[in-house]
Amino acid sequence: MYRPSSGVPSNEWQEWEANEFAACLLMPERLVKEEMKKIQIDYADDSNNSWIEQLAEKFNVSISAMSIRISRLGLQ
Repeated sequence: MYRPSSGVPSNEWQEWEANEFAACLLMPERLVKEEMKKIQIDYADDSNNSWIEQLAEKFNVSISAMSIRISRLGLQ
């Protein structure tokens, strides 16, 4: 989910890299941005983040995976 700090065992780095690869593969930045434009929700007023749920459903991933991806892309 999040990049571990230095001194972390290599198997945790591998886990982080695997998660990052999967996120890029399943939720490509370009497609996520395109879908966000299609939804046309005022993100600031959507306090329950239903737009994240819509994106997660569209990409067939969990809400938490989509939330993390959006955050890592700097889109939220």
